[in-house]
Amino acid sequence: MIRKNQVRESQAITTYGTGSIIDVPGISLMALSPDYLDQSADPGAQSPDVWGGLANEHHRVYDRRLSRYFYNTEYFVRPPAGQGPGIGIPVNRFPGSMFCPVCRAIHVENRAFHGQAVFTNAHGRHVNDRDEAFFCTDCHRRNPAARKNHLIPSRFIIATSAGHIDDFPWLWFVTRNRPDRDTLRQRTGLVLRLDAAGRSASIADLSVSLHEFGDNGALICRESLAEIFSTDDDGRSTVFNNPNDRYLDFVDNLMPKPWQGRNAQGGFLRSNVAMGVTPRALQRGAGNVYFPIIWSSIRLPEQAAGGGYSELANELFNRVADIKTILDGITSMVGLAMSADQSINFFHNIINGPEHGAGTLKQSLLDRLHLGYKYTGSQLSNELAREIITLAYSPEPSGNEAEETETDKAIQLRREEFDFFLKPYPFTGDFWYKSMIIPGEKYSGAIADNIETVVLLEKLNELRVFRGFTRVMPLLTQDLIFSSPANLRGALLQEYGRINDPRRDPDTCDFLPASEVRGEGIFIRFRSDVLAEWEAEPEIRERYQMIYENHRTAYMKRQRLNGAPEEEWLEGFTPKSARYILLHTISHQLIRELAMDSGYNSASLREIIYCGNPGDQMDGILIYTAASDAEGTMGGLVALGRPGSLELIIRKALRNSEWCSSDPLCLDSRGQGFQSLNLAACHACSLLPETSCEAMNGFLDRGMLHGSLTNPSFGFAGRFAPSTAEA
Repeated sequence: MIRKNQVRESQAITTYGTGSIIDVPGISLMALSPDYLDQSADPGAQSPDVWGGLANEHHRVYDRRLSRYFYNTEYFVRPPAGQGPGIGIPVNRFPGSMFCPVCRAIHVENRAFHGQAVFTNAHGRHVNDRDEAFFCTDCHRRNPAARKNHLIPSRFIIATSAGHIDDFPWLWFVTRNRPDRDTLRQRTGLVLRLDAAGRSASIADLSVSLHEFGDNGALICRESLAEIFSTDDDGRSTVFNNPNDRYLDFVDNLMPKPWQGRNAQGGFLRSNVAMGVTPRALQRGAGNVYFPIIWSSIRLPEQAAGGGYSELANELFNRVADIKTILDGITSMVGLAMSADQSINFFHNIINGPEHGAGTLKQSLLDRLHLGYKYTGSQLSNELAREIITLAYSPEPSGNEAEETETDKAIQLRREEFDFFLKPYPFTGDFWYKSMIIPGEKYSGAIADNIETVVLLEKLNELRVFRGFTRVMPLLTQDLIFSSPANLRGALLQEYGRINDPRRDPDTCDFLPASEVRGEGIFIRFRSDVLAEWEAEPEIRERYQMIYENHRTAYMKRQRLNGAPEEEWLEGFTPKSARYILLHTISHQLIRELAMDSGYNSASLREIIYCGNPGDQMDGILIYTAASDAEGTMGGLVALGRPGSLELIIRKALRNSEWCSSDPLCLDSRGQGFQSLNLAACHACSLLPETSCEAMNGFLDRGMLHGSLTNPSFGFAGRFAPSTAEA
């Protein structure tokens, strides 16, 4: 439990989400699953109920529109917060091995090395109540009166692309080339040390040595760390996959997943490593240790009877299953066995009957749903109550969800938000959403020729769902987060298996971690006919083809590394369109400009690109801010979207992005950035903080916006020429 070291709510599902490594002063920790299992005898073990229990019930978020797309998800839960006992993010110490910078001894957790136990408190907990650092027992034994030397968490760990993670196996590594390695690995009373030659700060300057116990213990063997990061052409570690001494054979093909908790012996829960997967050495703070998988969605209100919207209606519509359980309990209590139609008539008669009976039923529903603390029965209208009762006993619509592809599901979610933005919303203050729709012709210059509508979102509510994480490599395609194993095969099924669900047991845990934040935003819908005309330019097709080929090549390489046969290398490949790349590039340039004028820094602004299949008329961008520590916003973003201000922002964004300090190299690039998914886009001109971009800073090209050095005319910015010519 982090006590003095607090994190923001948004960080609890991103930087410090389940499975991530959290560095706090003197110690390194790993965030645990919201339903983690701790079977150890530690008297300070936390309840596995921290996230989903009644103590955190007020942090539950019900969103029926979104939850139906995620496996076994009834609701979402914001991170536990508060000052009470047992409230917070559950953690385990990881990595267990630590290093003394004075005597250079490596202290390994739960190993039989003499005198190498790490100091803990009286109860043997892994983290003491004061978050104090651990101390070196070797130095303390030699000089008990001296000041205790703080230990440092190990710099190196090992992980697999399937998500397993463990301490660096120091003993295995240092003895791997010894003929008597099996004997050494069974001995006790040996000492490991991490030595540095002192010539440089490179990894080649470090070595690990094994000694006999004692202040001047004899050296047994030594191994340089120079090759621990080496991999073959297929990305497999040459050290840990050595056929003469495979590490997985040494550990019986079992590696831990520490975020799932500990077993009865105090060790991490372990699982089998799939065939073909090998561990790799990583630095503890490296970026490829943890790739969170997050879906950002704008919350939309449910429509109540009569066409109105309210927060209460939204909560009730998203808890229909709970309401049916409560109603069934009432009929059972009075000894009535009724069909669905009879139940509807029974409760409708109560609602339509005497006011006292209707009020009692409505208040009982709210109280049993634990909503009575903020709503009263009088706030639940009879019309809404009847609609909810009818819905509770109506069969689920069959629909065609089972036939939808994963890409269709993602587009459908975005389509719902896109369409809602463009409709007038009767703001009543009951739901955190307030908008102002402004036609494009209200803006001066060439904006009216290229932008159809601007929607100023003075209030919007974002829900960021933490679907899981991967290690070593990011997820091949985000569409997989909505997938079911039953709909996948071959290489895509294997890639889906790399998603580590934050829940230890997704079959029994019916919620996902999420962060709900409120903010403001600007939604811009571009004219689809103008984009279609621009997209048909031969130069645009040529530039798009370069990104397409880079994307295709990277996708095929990943499938090959996954062990897929050649005929499956393009399975599930969904390339981005040219208009997506353009909209994404414009979004980045606007965010960079808005950060200069709005009062928000660029890391506080986010984007959602609304770009569907060809011909579906969904072409827009949403730039918004979400403040996780306050209800409300500064209002600076919406003010810049009004007529008279947005024109200036667009002009400045286009002017400032026309040249990059790395040009002409940047503009002439045929592939840069992650997997060469960008053309003319680099840190100097287009990239944003990772929290701001929805595509990991990929699929960007200023060339589509400004053309090439020899032919700038085909760039989309040329269509704003009348405005650009103004001041």
